Amino acid sequence: MNSRFKDKYYDKLTYVNWKGQINHPKTFIIEDCDELEKVNYLMARKFDEDFDDKIINKLYDEL
Repeated sequence: MNSRFKDKYYDKLTYVNWKGQINHPKTFIIEDCDELEKVNYLMARKFDEDFDDKIINKLYDEL
């Protein structure tokens, strides 16, 4: 709670999409950018540069 984001504290700080998944969360791809921009979390899981590095590059560039 020493973070400058302490006022945005939620029970879960990491966004994970389990919709339609059974054993593991969805791996985000470039088409998921709108979804990630709409949610109110500090972090998201999961990304894989071997699966889609475009989304990682886009998010990095926007930081």
